[in-house]
Amino acid sequence: MVLYIVLSLVVLGNVTPTDLAKYTDTAVAEAAEPFLGTFGFFLVSMAALVATASSIVANIFSMLNVASQMGDNGALPSPFRKKLVGGGSPGFFALIVLVIILTNFFNLSSIANVASATFLGCYLAVFIVCWRKRKECHANPWLLAIGFYFYAGHLCFVYR
Repeated sequence: MVLYIVLSLVVLGNVTPTDLAKYTDTAVAEAAEPFLGTFGFFLVSMAALVATASSIVANIFSMLNVASQMGDNGALPSPFRKKLVGGGSPGFFALIVLVIILTNFFNLSSIANVASATFLGCYLAVFIVCWRKRKECHANPWLLAIGFYFYAGHLCFVYR
């Protein structure tokens, strides 16, 4: 959290509001350019690409694990139960093909917004479950309420 706060302060301190609106996708790289020149812009851009690729791979492995467990438990249809190469199932590979098609034929910004809203919705569900089981989890009700409030506010504000 401290890293993100420092990063946002650096970006806001080095990128004018006009440039921030103009370069929303590369704001962090724009903030690095005054210090490190074009090499800094390139370096931060490459780090962002590696981070994005890492996130995609992590999500694919997570999806494989969840689909595999749900298939083993009978919660998904039979195409998710048969194991193929690498532990994947025909249903899993069909989902990967669908994701590849969607990312190549649809607006990536729209897909990112839907994914972001979906993640926020999932986090809200976790807050609700934790609230219901707060005694078993030994959860602080104030922290749960504050976290839920900020996530719900963000979801409502950004995706209205």
